Amino acid sequence: MNTSVFLSEILKYCISGAILFFLAYFFLQSQGHLRPPVRINTVLNTQLLPLQLQAYERMALFIERITPGNLLLRLHQPGLSSRELQALALAEIRSEFQHNVTQQLYITSAAWRAVKSIREETLFLVSSAVTSLPGEASGADLSKAILTHLATLEENPYEKVLALLKQEMESL
Repeated sequence: MNTSVFLSEILKYCISGAILFFLAYFFLQSQGHLRPPVRINTVLNTQLLPLQLQAYERMALFIERITPGNLLLRLHQPGLSSRELQALALAEIRSEFQHNVTQQLYITSAAWRAVKSIREETLFLVSSAVTSLPGEASGADLSKAILTHLATLEENPYEKVLALLKQEMESL
């Protein structure tokens, strides 16, 4: 076979292949199959990031609101018995948690586990403190027992969870 005929055959196949490639490319692009994923991720991130930041903010607020010092100060009413203050505190903690439960969608699993754990610890702390008091104890006695217990801890668990939330938020 002649070299020029061979080259013309190769050139014909290359041109046909290039035309088919460009036709397929433009067809797929017009159908939306070749949209760049970076654009989609950018849109998702710009819409998701504010929700994530807000979720971390709300979880930090939740922790601050159930921290015993803040909780007891907010619920304090003269004349409450320890059992009445306990009931108010437990209801408040549960209500605050239910109000923020959907935020778990926007924070990490580790952060959500820490938030749930500190809620459980707080419920347990309030309940166990009231059982250690005499039946006629006042709300002030319960507050004192809870705050005294917290003062004996080497590390403040509320500050620990807040530090975790801040660290994760900063990584966003």
